[in-house]
Amino acid sequence: MNTDSLLYHEEAGYYSGYLGYVKSFTKALYGDFHLVEGLAGSNHSPLDVRPDNRWNFDSQQIVAYSRALLTTFESAVVKDPFGLHSYALARAFTTLEMACADLRKLNDNPLPEESHEITRRIGEVIHFVNDAIEILEKKGSQKDDAALAGRIMEETP
Repeated sequence: MNTDSLLYHEEAGYYSGYLGYVKSFTKALYGDFHLVEGLAGSNHSPLDVRPDNRWNFDSQQIVAYSRALLTTFESAVVKDPFGLHSYALARAFTTLEMACADLRKLNDNPLPEESHEITRRIGEVIHFVNDAIEILEKKGSQKDDAALAGRIMEETP
């Protein structure tokens, strides 16, 4: 929630310089899936956000949160086989979902600045989904999923 934290200063390297390229804080705090998941059991994962704060995310906070979440997600995809349940990732995806819960307000013709903020938040979540899909594609999940589906079909009577 603190937009003056290191997470916000590790934006893309073009804007923030060396910290943006290296992302040492982000990698140290969010880059080890097993650590993040281990802390999730006690509801102290670095990805956990208090429920009352989920509704108050602005687009800048979603960008930073998404970057942290993608770091953990990529670590999970690389280190663990698919099909395992992750409490940390499930709660983090819910946090992104809740950050866009006011999408329905666009039907009520809100003020232009409110409408603009809602659409920016939605755009950032869509950007996150596209990045997550790229991570899965790099891992080769399509091939793995097709092979798994083929084995399941063969075993089904």
